[in-house]
Amino acid sequence: MIKKQSQFLHLDTYARVIPKASTQQQWTAFDILKEAARDAEHSKHVKNAQRPEILFGESPEKIIAMIENIDNLRTGKSRKYRKDLKVLMSGVASFPTPMDKLKSDDKRMLASFETATRNFLYKQFGSALVSVVAHYDESFPHIHFYVLPDLANGQKMADLHPGMKARAECGGGKNAKAAAVARGLANFQDEYFREVSCFFGHERVSDSPRARQRYAFWQVQKALKSKISQLNNIIKRIIPWNEITSPPKLKSETNDLIL
Repeated sequence: MIKKQSQFLHLDTYARVIPKASTQQQWTAFDILKEAARDAEHSKHVKNAQRPEILFGESPEKIIAMIENIDNLRTGKSRKYRKDLKVLMSGVASFPTPMDKLKSDDKRMLASFETATRNFLYKQFGSALVSVVAHYDESFPHIHFYVLPDLANGQKMADLHPGMKARAECGGGKNAKAAAVARGLANFQDEYFREVSCFFGHERVSDSPRARQRYAFWQVQKALKSKISQLNNIIKRIIPWNEITSPPKLKSETNDLIL
């Protein structure tokens, strides 16, 4: 049985120092960029490390200098930005054919994949997208991309990161905000699939039964929430406003899925 190829797209955010309260993240923004540049101390996991190919924008070293310059910026209250403020969004998109199995047709498809991914990212993040680089020295060819909020003009990470943006726009409590983050990130993945992956024959989710089960449940919930919204709009139209102060809200009995 031939294993289906699936998309791999991952996002994370980093500060200039590791937040004291962090229990998982062990890398700073500087560490991430030095790994991308194949600094010897940060790329020991790569046997034959090679310099990245710049597909768009600046080199990792230039971005390090840009982040170091944050020390010279001030908030609206004329204060320095906190060292633990998330200032770098880093992401990776992987091409699912191993390097040692790339044929001439695959290499042409890889070049098209890189262009399509770069265009998608620029559409999503605009001028905040400062760099896209490619690595060909690991098992699978992959793209790293870097996004910097324009702090000097008041832009925040929550204005750019799809999960954080969804959370900021959510008016609910802790659980609702957590679910909003999951929805924002899932929608980002869905958009990438529609605009890039599907044209290269890549599946939205992997063959893993657990991944497919989670995705199927997520799709059912999305459909359920849409139907609930439609029903609430119908209720608003058919029940006179002088009989109720506000239309009854229908709720889903299922818990929000956190991906």
